[in-house]
Amino acid sequence: MSRLSDRTEALRPAYLSIAAVAIAAAAVIAVAANPGRADATASARATPTAAASGAAPQPTYVPTPVSTPTPITPAPIPSTPAPTPAASGGPSAGGRDAIPIALDLDTFDGHAVSLDIVDRTGSVTSATSGRPGDGASVDAYSVDVVNVDDRTIRLTWIDYPIDNRLALFVDEVDRHLQLLLVQPEPTGGTDAIGFDRQVVLTFDHDVDASTVRAILQDGLDTAG
Repeated sequence: MSRLSDRTEALRPAYLSIAAVAIAAAAVIAVAANPGRADATASARATPTAAASGAAPQPTYVPTPVSTPTPITPAPIPSTPAPTPAASGGPSAGGRDAIPIALDLDTFDGHAVSLDIVDRTGSVTSATSGRPGDGASVDAYSVDVVNVDDRTIRLTWIDYPIDNRLALFVDEVDRHLQLLLVQPEPTGGTDAIGFDRQVVLTFDHDVDASTVRAILQDGLDTAG
């Protein structure tokens, strides 16, 4: 038994050498059969993991997608319709009352006297100056109205011998013709003698002088 044991111990190094050669050969064959696995294994051995190296794991940043803002289209501004001119309630909606008839009156005393006729009925077709005589033929502070023909009337009143500018408003009140004569008073000294002033009006319809209401007023503050 001792000889056999001695022989076994003598052959052990040879057995170990043969085993090592066999393992190495098997490893070479395995690497040749799967080179990718070999590289991965080598890389894993060469690079220690974060846990193995003791380094704290780093958080992975995942960017949040930013949405593209939707453009805002402003709402259209509604167009404002052009204002419509208000219709006048009077018969002179054509604007005749806005453009008075300017008339220079004949005077016996030679003073410059003018008359602005504002026809708010739209019925006056013509206006001319009368031909007054010397002096005064009617009552003071009154207007005398007479027919010249069916459609024409003549107005006569008295004024001081001064240059003056008067206004005559023609209206229809309660189906009657109304004539408002505005005659400013003198602003300085003057003779007390009065002279006739006259105007002749023609209408587009018959006018009865006896039904005409004529008013003389000495200021413009209440003229209408």
